[in-house]
Amino acid sequence: IWERAQKIHNAFLRRLEIKQDPPDVAMFIDERSLALLVEERAFKTLVQNVREALLRSGLSVGFYLLSDLAHRENFPESKLYVFANAWDLRPEVRSAIKSRLQRGNKTLFWLYAAGLFEGGRDSLERVREVTGIALRPQPFNSKPGTTLLNHREPLCAPLPEKALAEGGRLEPSYFAIPEEGTVLAEYTQTGLPSYVARHFDGEDGGWTSVFLGEPVVTPGLFRALGELSGCHVWSHHDDVVHVSGPFLTVHCTGTGQRVLNLPDKWVAYRMETDEYAPIEKNSFRFMALDGTSWSFMVGPSAVVQAMVKADLAKLSHIDTAGVREENTVHWEDVQFDVQIMKLDEWVEESWGEEMESDLLIKPSLLEIDLESAPEEADTEEPRSRGRRRNRRGGRDRRRGNDRADREKVGETGMSVLFRKRV
Repeated sequence: IWERAQKIHNAFLRRLEIKQDPPDVAMFIDERSLALLVEERAFKTLVQNVREALLRSGLSVGFYLLSDLAHRENFPESKLYVFANAWDLRPEVRSAIKSRLQRGNKTLFWLYAAGLFEGGRDSLERVREVTGIALRPQPFNSKPGTTLLNHREPLCAPLPEKALAEGGRLEPSYFAIPEEGTVLAEYTQTGLPSYVARHFDGEDGGWTSVFLGEPVVTPGLFRALGELSGCHVWSHHDDVVHVSGPFLTVHCTGTGQRVLNLPDKWVAYRMETDEYAPIEKNSFRFMALDGTSWSFMVGPSAVVQAMVKADLAKLSHIDTAGVREENTVHWEDVQFDVQIMKLDEWVEESWGEEMESDLLIKPSLLEIDLESAPEEADTEEPRSRGRRRNRRGGRDRRRGNDRADREKVGETGMSVLFRKRV
């Protein structure tokens, strides 16, 4: 146990010394939209299954919150972006997607639906801004189930036909308006497009958008999307793979031979046995038992040798505490749609005829007679008698206080707006 702990300690020291590469795939989880999932089955289908399939795809994957895309000043440059439940797209997130992701030959994959709301309000008509593909809900009471149109298409071959035929069993379901895109599959009952891919040209390389209405994903599907985006596939065995260069860890499912693919002129150093793996045609093989884990350092030969020969005693000595660089976007100069009210300032009343349909009641326009307001009875007699007696006595006892309260209300000029909730 102590020997294995020492190896873990040494690996951690090397990890602190080396700057890791950004992942090829970034999966976004919308933390606001999680509140809209009322069934455990929906969370498992849209979040857990997608994460599991990504980890078993053999790609280098990173997991982020959707708000990180807008609130991080420097976001990792990936090649494939997966949106699992991006339903509540705020203005800053929309802007970040259009400025950061819709360029550089990136691929954006949208599962089930996207952009349904913006700050709690319906905004499906604006979803085309970020996805590039317009989405609409299917007719009411439409049965789930999808039929592939071309089984030889690289993005169709990895999908299981039986699972697609049964459908995701989530209601409502949404279809895509392809325009200039390629329709890969259709809903069996309605014939509306359920699986669409569209490429957009641009001066900076363009980008590709892929929409799948059925929440059915497999590791092979993400491998196909990764190859379309130019990602490196490390394994094809559906094992759980964690890649954060220069470190590679494989958790094997099932007993048998494994083949790991490396970029050109790379080497692999196994950290448990302190030996280099034999490389043949940019790949190496090994026999693995079910449930075992294999950890490697991978990279160009010179880089790996430098890590292996590094002085661990020097790496473990820290003179000064490291300062983590701030990576947060500040919003001081950003103008929001609704201004922020400070506690020590009054918001001046504004009123216009265009606001009439948006307001239910405006108390400042009502004339309320405070003297005629009923007061609660403090006796256990019948309610009608007690209320009549208490109102008469209350006016006699609190006439002076009511007049002072009315004067205070008139001085402040405060008003309250009740807006419709959508």
